[in-house]
Amino acid sequence: DAVRNSPLGERMRKARLHRESPFMIDLPVSELGLGSPAIEGETAAVQGIIDCWFIEGDTAVIVDYKTDRYDDPSEVAEKYKKQLEYYSKAIKMKFSDKKIQKYLYLFHKGDIIEI
Repeated sequence: DAVRNSPLGERMRKARLHRESPFMIDLPVSELGLGSPAIEGETAAVQGIIDCWFIEGDTAVIVDYKTDRYDDPSEVAEKYKKQLEYYSKAIKMKFSDKKIQKYLYLFHKGDIIEI
């Protein structure tokens, strides 16, 4: 398994992992791309589940698993960049003093991409 034998996998083995962590954050509607003059300045609740995260020193590490089929892993990274930003904001609300690292683990070919 690619993640298990990777440097990220080694870090995960040493950490206390948090899996399937639900979150809810309020974001400006304009940030969600839903903006219209009628709702400018309003917020919307965004909720989801973070596949896996852990704390490593002064850093919170987010790992999201994807099953997409792809030729170019950067296409998958681009597709999920915004989603990982939401996860990052949720973790920052809990741990404002932590730096954030974000990774995608792509099952299709076993790629690990830092976002």
